[in-house]
Amino acid sequence: MKRFSKKWMGTFIDGKLPEDNNLILQEVSKKGFEVEGFEIVKDADGKEDALLEIKVLPNRIADAFSVRGMAREFAAVFNLPWGGNIPVPNLNDFKLDNEALAPLSEGEGRGGEAHLTMYIFTAIKVTNFDNTVETPEWIRDIIIKSGGRSINLLVDITNLMLFSFGQPAHVFDADKMTGKVVTRFATAGEELELLDGKKIKLSIHDFVIADEARALSLAGIKGGKYAETTKDSKNVLFEMANFNPTMIRKTSTSLGIRTDASKIFENGITTNKTEEALALLLATIAELDPNVKVEFIINKKWQDKEPMWVETSFKLINDFAGKDLGQDKIVGLLKAQNFEITTPSPSLAGGEEVPQETGGFRVKATSERLDINIAEDVAEEVLRLYGFDNLESKPLNLQPTTGHSKMFLLENFIRVKLYEKGYTEIFNYTFVNEGEIKLKAGLAEDKMFLRKNLEEGMKVAFIKNYNYLPVLESDKVKSFEIGSVFGEKGEFRNCVINVDDNKKKTKYLPEIEKDILEILGEIGVDKIVKINENEKPALVEFSLNDILNEVEAKNITIPFLEISKNLQDITYKPISVYPFIARDVATFVSESYVDFETLKDQITNLNLQNVEKIYKFDEFTKVQEDGTTKTSIAFRLIFQSFDMTLTDIMVENEMRKVNEYLKTNKFEVR
Repeated sequence: MKRFSKKWMGTFIDGKLPEDNNLILQEVSKKGFEVEGFEIVKDADGKEDALLEIKVLPNRIADAFSVRGMAREFAAVFNLPWGGNIPVPNLNDFKLDNEALAPLSEGEGRGGEAHLTMYIFTAIKVTNFDNTVETPEWIRDIIIKSGGRSINLLVDITNLMLFSFGQPAHVFDADKMTGKVVTRFATAGEELELLDGKKIKLSIHDFVIADEARALSLAGIKGGKYAETTKDSKNVLFEMANFNPTMIRKTSTSLGIRTDASKIFENGITTNKTEEALALLLATIAELDPNVKVEFIINKKWQDKEPMWVETSFKLINDFAGKDLGQDKIVGLLKAQNFEITTPSPSLAGGEEVPQETGGFRVKATSERLDINIAEDVAEEVLRLYGFDNLESKPLNLQPTTGHSKMFLLENFIRVKLYEKGYTEIFNYTFVNEGEIKLKAGLAEDKMFLRKNLEEGMKVAFIKNYNYLPVLESDKVKSFEIGSVFGEKGEFRNCVINVDDNKKKTKYLPEIEKDILEILGEIGVDKIVKINENEKPALVEFSLNDILNEVEAKNITIPFLEISKNLQDITYKPISVYPFIARDVATFVSESYVDFETLKDQITNLNLQNVEKIYKFDEFTKVQEDGTTKTSIAFRLIFQSFDMTLTDIMVENEMRKVNEYLKTNKFEVR
């Protein structure tokens, strides 16, 4: 999750983003990125800014992990003109000195691989820089709101390039460097002290930025201590490059060092961005300190990494949409992202000609996007901006198939039968924090192992699901999972079933076993091999491989079952990200009571605020000593907002209206 300033994104857009931050959250989440929430902060001038928490998935880190990159998405989502093309100086106006960069060094035993590790290297040698002045407030504001911290002007300039533009940069004290800039593989056991003081041992697979005497930084990941700039630094070398994603990922993983720079590089950025950033950096330096002298620049490129032309057609996009979107709509949605569009003719590549209605056409993404490579990628871009929720639901054209594996048929049979008994299927993570099989390169500290059972995940899921029972109008959790487990003897398929209401005296193990044996009994299996069993919350985990062995030994034919529920009847609605509050009411009814639905309508007519649902969960009739009867009902009100976290005081104000209504109408509230 990364923070993005609404104010600073707005500087890249020729238009105004919506004032309603909840609308931004909703629309961007539907058409681009998941927005977790936002925080309102006040700037020094008293004006408000919204810091949006946005989840950027790996395939979009290369282009959208910066203020400018995310601003392009916002402009497309809200159909606003793009204003982020930054005027930059001409590189030809500066002295080019590529001889200041030593030839790529192949390194110890690398066999000529160095040219595959770095696509482009750029640098700016600056003299007479005054690093004692404070960083301008606007730069500090961008850095801090993006999740960084202000250090000094030189370092802040590099962080401005990272956070605002999405190009990692580094700065060295040139007076501490020896000879030329060297880019090479490390030698085995070579030591490098990082900026945070941590000393690491390098291998021949790690790439470094160095001088002729020593390694200065871990390329694309983290700077080194030796040539670190200070307040006294006057002659400096700014460096920006573009590295092989696989190399960066391997080094970052093996050394356990994860930075914003490594995340960007390991997902691949274009060489266009690095060259644009070089010009932008020159402009930024000149603006901040007019007295500095640019001694020379380095701009050496070995490979081009830029978006490619992709051939597609209106028919393909419309087929994916399930409807005819129309040429104008498709072209408009692509141009909203500043994609180039032309006919297939090579002579028109890069032109502005609008494609014919029935013909194919070619698309080229903006310079930051390397993820648009096939026609399906183009279709996805069109449909996500069009809005997946705007697509029409149509029945699937399902054809009977044959040749299913016996394990598939067994799992499908159990799954459908459990659905019919009211169970809900869940899917837990395969990667966990302990197990018998450890990953060589885990996804995270708590995901270093493959799970050895389904039991532990089900226990965690029960707690989460139990908390939502009031919203689901249920008194117990009924869930199951079918999945793979891993141990020293191999991979196996298990099933775990959970039923519980979290009450001490209730026992559900007999109910679970009864359901399992009833289901298996239908195909002629009368026993299960339990792997795990737990009384509270009640669950049973059993082996599907052992059941399959019995199925094969008895030559049992398992039928293929279809889910009987009409999928077209299923409707979906957004879920609030804010917690709910439940309030229960128990009352003896009055003589005017007809039924609960009537009472529910009467309570609804009170115009209560933030009531998500009202439902009855208990009713009984009690005989009095005089022979008369009294009927008691218990019902629950669920309060939840899509805009805020409700407080007890807010809910109690609404409950007071309910209680007053009941008393006025002769209900005896207990």
